[in-house]
Amino acid sequence: MKVSELKDQALDWAVAKALGYDYEIVDNAVITGLSVMITDETDPYFGCSTDEVFNPSTNWNLAGPLIESEMIAVTPADYEGFEAFVWPKGEAVWGDTALEAICRCFVAKTLGDEIDLPEEL
Repeated sequence: MKVSELKDQALDWAVAKALGYDYEIVDNAVITGLSVMITDETDPYFGCSTDEVFNPSTNWNLAGPLIESEMIAVTPADYEGFEAFVWPKGEAVWGDTALEAICRCFVAKTLGDEIDLPEEL
C-alpha cells in the first residue's frame, strides 16, 4: 500500500514498525475496531509502555516527538489539509490532519513510499 494512503490504525501500525517497536494488533472493545498495542519495554522518549494503545496518528504526545527527532516540518497545505517534509529539502507528504502528515512523512522516510500491511489491517 502507498504510504500516502495510510490512515488510522494502518498508519499507527506503520509508525510502530518504523520505530522498531514490538507490537500486537488487537481488537479493542474500548476503541472501536483494531488497535496497535506496544508490547516492549517503556520508551521514555515517546512515552509508550507495555500494553498501551499506540495511536500517533491521533495523539500529539506520540507524534510530536517525531517533529524534533526527525527534523520534520509541518505546514498548512495550499489547498486543504497539511504538508510535512523532512527539513530542509525532503519531499512533501500530505495529510488531512497535521498528525497524519507527520506520521506519513516519518514512515515514508524510514520505510519507503510503499509498504506491505498485515492482513488484519
